[in-house]
Amino acid sequence: MAAIRRNQFWVVCFWIPLWLILLFQEGNASDVPMKKAHLPKMKPKKTMPPVTHQVYIDIKIESEHVGKIIFGLFGTIAPKAVENFKSLCACDKGNGKLSG
Repeated sequence: MAAIRRNQFWVVCFWIPLWLILLFQEGNASDVPMKKAHLPKMKPKKTMPPVTHQVYIDIKIESEHVGKIIFGLFGTIAPKAVENFKSLCACDKGNGKLSG
């Protein structure tokens, strides 16, 4: 009984993997490409649109001036959004319900 198990172990561990390697090994050395691969064509880097307006927001924490955030706005891409944001920062069009 022990000899049968050893033989099964030998078949499972050696012959079956060897058979699978030989079965799935296709082609020969002539199938290997000998030419170099071409470099992929890279897309050109996108450039940023020009900044048409700049607005800033002052930051205060407990009445202490901490800093300033400067926003660059792209007026050629979204002109209506730029005008709205500019007027919000400058309070040009009056105060809203929430801002007082």
